[in-house]
Amino acid sequence: MTETVGLLLLGSVALLLLLVVLVWGIVWDASHPPRATAGWALANGFPPHPTDVGWQASDERWSESLPAWRVVGGNPSGPIAVFVHGWRRSRIDSMRRAGIWLPRVRAAWLIDLAGHGDAPKGTTHLGAADVDTIVRFCGDLVAREGAGTRLVIIGHSLGAAITLRVSALLPRETLAGAVAFAPYESVLEPISNRLRRQGLPVWPAALCSTCVLHAICGRERSTSAAVATLHARGTPLLIVASAADTHVPLPHVRHMAGPVRDQVIVEPAISHDAIGTGPTPNEDSPTEVAVRAFTANW
Repeated sequence: MTETVGLLLLGSVALLLLLVVLVWGIVWDASHPPRATAGWALANGFPPHPTDVGWQASDERWSESLPAWRVVGGNPSGPIAVFVHGWRRSRIDSMRRAGIWLPRVRAAWLIDLAGHGDAPKGTTHLGAADVDTIVRFCGDLVAREGAGTRLVIIGHSLGAAITLRVSALLPRETLAGAVAFAPYESVLEPISNRLRRQGLPVWPAALCSTCVLHAICGRERSTSAAVATLHARGTPLLIVASAADTHVPLPHVRHMAGPVRDQVIVEPAISHDAIGTGPTPNEDSPTEVAVRAFTANW
């Protein structure tokens, strides 16, 4: 009996240690993502700078120390677009989504979030502190660009969640709209799905990791609450998901979209990383059609 109890205690301690190691690995990876810099772009066949694709762009700084590009758009009377990239990505990845929007906006700002791309050394904020920082930046941007300036915030994945949370805090009159490609409610969703794809135990590792990340990076605002606020204000919303997305699945996006769940645009077979990128082989793809309708009055 004593030997059995000892073995049970030993097994419990071993499981606890394995859980601690797994959680620490998740937390470290989430808060210290690989940098998507020029080397990453070249290795993946992407242009590392807007001028490489013929865009007129200037190197800028946002939030004092974080790098950005300001790209000239084709519609002098259109809004200013602010692109927010996803986790492990950067403003370089935002270039993949900017092309379809540039003819429709006055200019586009492609920013690097803290802990990503060419940002100074440090950890990512995973959408917590980023929200207030971008809200302040948007206020400064409206003042810089002149009276009557409207903004459209466009984000992917982590950037999509940030986009919706930021937009809910901006004055309605400054917003031409918010665009979210594969947004999620909390980092718990992508962490859980990543563990599931790797055949690792989702519970309690995902929940424990999320709690630790919230303690380190700050607690996230609710994305679904932000959508409800934007809908109540009448802010134009464009939310796009993919039926083939295993990172942020379509049912999760629809549930998070709440009052606009039936308006979520669905791509049938695009991977998570490619949602919203274009150009697409078919100009009548759901995203292409939705973008044209969304920007028709600009």
